Amino acid sequence: QRPEQGACPARARAKNMALEDDLRGLLLAAAAGGAVLTPAVQVNWGVHPQGVALPGVVLTLVAGGEGIAQDGPTGLEQVQVQIDAYAGTAGVAAALAREIRTVLHGFRGNGATGFFEGIFLTATRSGREGGSNEAERPFRQSMDFDVNWRAT
Repeated sequence: QRPEQGACPARARAKNMALEDDLRGLLLAAAAGGAVLTPAVQVNWGVHPQGVALPGVVLTLVAGGEGIAQDGPTGLEQVQVQIDAYAGTAGVAAALAREIRTVLHGFRGNGATGFFEGIFLTATRSGREGGSNEAERPFRQSMDFDVNWRAT
């Protein structure tokens, strides 16, 4: 069954929030058994809170939206999410990124409010954040994931 065409923006935003909550939830659930991705690691959308110790994970919705077929919207959200693993050393940032990749790449299954049709790693980058104080510049591993999710 397809959603109505021309769905209101508030409904679309609610779907995005549910997708965001489900994706964050996958990472938080994995933190219970991770070596680096532990319950102490903050997982946030948009920004790592100022003053909170690293390591940390930041998720950013880069692009996408609901899929379209010839007869209208499909109900499948197809988005690209950038996930950044931040840490005080390159080794810890890389280990955190490996754990995130292990959890998400190829995942297909239930979230709290929807079903992930598939999550796929498409690109990676590494580097350091800018700033004038070399000692305080965190290391970053960035990963881009294609996320296919349907509200249930």
